[in-house]
Amino acid sequence: MVEERNVGYSELFKSTLSFLAAGRSHDEQIRCIQESGNHAPTWLLRSALLSSIGLAPPKQSAENFVVFGCYVPFMAIPELQAFIRLLQLAEIDYTYSPDKEVCCGAPIWEDTIELVDMKDERRKEIQDKCKGFMESNNSLGRQAQAKNMIYTCHNCASLARRSFAEDSDHHLWINDLLVERLRDRTLEIEPATYGYYKGCHRHFPFISNLSWKTYREFLGGIKGLTLIDLNNKQCCREDAVPILKEAVEKGVKEIIAPCGDGNYQLLLTSQAANIPMKFKSLSSVLLDALEG
Repeated sequence: MVEERNVGYSELFKSTLSFLAAGRSHDEQIRCIQESGNHAPTWLLRSALLSSIGLAPPKQSAENFVVFGCYVPFMAIPELQAFIRLLQLAEIDYTYSPDKEVCCGAPIWEDTIELVDMKDERRKEIQDKCKGFMESNNSLGRQAQAKNMIYTCHNCASLARRSFAEDSDHHLWINDLLVERLRDRTLEIEPATYGYYKGCHRHFPFISNLSWKTYREFLGGIKGLTLIDLNNKQCCREDAVPILKEAVEKGVKEIIAPCGDGNYQLLLTSQAANIPMKFKSLSSVLLDALEG
């Protein structure tokens, strides 16, 4: 049973939130992060997965410390593999922790923003716990003498940038780092046309502090790539059907949604509403451009 919220989420998105909570109270979810480092999967499973997809052992120190997150490795394995390959191709110096990284607490933090009746002191208590989790990752980065914290999850990146505002330039979504490193390269793919859904970003975590315009501009400079913009005022969490219908009307057969939430919600809605559509990640486009 999902608690009443301040926003008009679709039943499909509410069921996603309920699935992530898995019947656990906020305290139980906090305890999972404290005891296993993740909101759901354990350190052992996460470490085993990262090893199984060919991730090289971590360096003792590096310029960039990568936080892989607790859901990206399990829900977006092709994208994770693309990220790892892109770090290599872009010659980015990085390290990570296979067994000490912890969840940022985003699934719990969201409830402090959008649940109707949560008391202010409880909100602060939960948010302080989440900030403590993120500070644990910062500590790992400092131990590795890293200049930057790099996050594969946009929710992690946005919350870290908000929580450590005085140091936000050193907390980056991985696409920020990749775009900056590849900006001066001439990139080209086989001619292809995609719909492009930037997202509205008006719901948690209010990720307006990420460079959404920059990603669109960067993709627009890739030779052979044609983008058909879709209405980003329509929220995928409230009702993604109009976004998909617009794409169909414009002859789009595959959509790029740089926001992981958008990509996932559009996929679920496509399946539930029986609107056939394919989806491509920003990272896979970059990989196409670099590997041909």
